[in-house]
Amino acid sequence: MIQQLLQYEKFKEMDMSIFVDKIELCGGMNIRKSIKKIFSKKRIAIEEETSLLLQYWIRTSPLDKEWINDLDNIIAKYIKAKVYTQLKVFEGHTVIHKKIVSSSNDDTVRIWDVESGAVIYILKGHSYWVYDAQFSPNDDMVVSCSFDKTVRLWDVQSGKEIRKFEGHTEGITRAQFSPDGNMIASSSMDATIRLWNTNSGKAIKKLKGHSDGVNDVQFSPRDRTLVSASFDKTIKIWNVKSGEMLCTLIGHLDVVDRAQFSPDGLSIVSCSLDNTIRIWNVATEKEIRVLRGHLSNVSNIAISSDGQSIVSCSFDRTIRMWDARLGQQVLQFEGHSESIVGLDFSLRGNRIISSSKDKTIRLWG
Repeated sequence: MIQQLLQYEKFKEMDMSIFVDKIELCGGMNIRKSIKKIFSKKRIAIEEETSLLLQYWIRTSPLDKEWINDLDNIIAKYIKAKVYTQLKVFEGHTVIHKKIVSSSNDDTVRIWDVESGAVIYILKGHSYWVYDAQFSPNDDMVVSCSFDKTVRLWDVQSGKEIRKFEGHTEGITRAQFSPDGNMIASSSMDATIRLWNTNSGKAIKKLKGHSDGVNDVQFSPRDRTLVSASFDKTIKIWNVKSGEMLCTLIGHLDVVDRAQFSPDGLSIVSCSLDNTIRIWNVATEKEIRVLRGHLSNVSNIAISSDGQSIVSCSFDRTIRMWDARLGQQVLQFEGHSESIVGLDFSLRGNRIISSSKDKTIRLWG
């Protein structure tokens, strides 16, 4: 244990009481008192680093004690609960750096200022419900897609439309930049996925294989593969260069709403109208675990940049945070008055943003 404590000399800003708390907690004694001491610290930075310190020791400790997993859950619940509270409500529709982008069934895309909650631009051009909008990797552009069957590219500084991508024959459900920003992938109710050159607007490939509308598409961290989710209850992985379908993941019992790669590209997380979230191993093409807790359709998911946490939202009007390794719920957020349809983590993982059919966007941090 002493050697493990010495590994954390980098936490110099924490006073000795934190280390005393850690020793007591690792020994399994006086847990309530120790957690109370930790929470007496007012700075969020210390709370987050203490959490990492405690969880690191628990996960790497050679001791084989039955209480370790339960203690890990207690730490996650108590410490993360102090970090995340509702910060702001954005209202206007009928992460995240300094700006937020949103899409709506009022046919517009809006760019918001995080600090003031004010609308910076209202992007108009789509003629029907805008289903999705995202910033480019360098934040200078926004891509949006709509049930008007178009994908559109916008300049963030001016709010002007740069170009329009056309080719899908039904409503478009998702548009996503590749990690290098040079390509855009779109999914559609026409059961296809299309790849586009960001700069020229030209179509690169058309991927076919799903037997029903495609709800979601996402690039892997290295641009080599795509993952898609469909109304046909399946998830598929594709080779970006060849357009070949590599495999099909089967397990969900209803429409799959979202599927996303983990930051390391080794896992996929999906959610479905079957009220579950599932984690898949990419290499083995097998389901690792099923996360249950939501009482209605799970409409969206997001994974923290370190891959440690998953957040999900649902028609049950809750947001839930899960430990990705344990597959257990550690936190629940409530505040929206209608079904929640979108959410995301900030890059640092210290904020969550959600959107709902109650016509509000909420920032948690």
